[in-house]
Amino acid sequence: MGFPFQITLFHFLLCREYLQYPIFQGCHLIGIQPLAIQIPIFFALYQALDSSLELRKAAFLFWVKDLSVMDPFFILPMLMGLAMILQQRLTAVSPQSDRTWIWMPVGFALLFAFFPAGLVLFWLTDTLFSVGQLAWITARAEAV
Repeated sequence: MGFPFQITLFHFLLCREYLQYPIFQGCHLIGIQPLAIQIPIFFALYQALDSSLELRKAAFLFWVKDLSVMDPFFILPMLMGLAMILQQRLTAVSPQSDRTWIWMPVGFALLFAFFPAGLVLFWLTDTLFSVGQLAWITARAEAV
């Protein structure tokens, strides 16, 4: 499989032929469906952390003493960025696309550095579960 353009074209033609979605008309936007499910949860969690008085000053683990304020040592955003890089390594189609998208985890880590620690922990946990799932699927696919 040394022809990424032909593989992408073949995938597009298969999707256009057999996967007819009334909204998408093909498979251009199918990849955002998991993220579209996640975003409302993310916003609801942000609102809960911002407005809930019970969560303020509630102790958590180790250095994170309050989930409603940002991580004081920026450890969670750095871990989240590293987990996103690992996730990209598992899903990269070609080395060129990997070089192109390397700045996305850096941008997300910088953005999330100033979000409440609970949101960063949610995103980090989700990313780690995704990495585990991708590793498991890849291992099973290689075994077949």
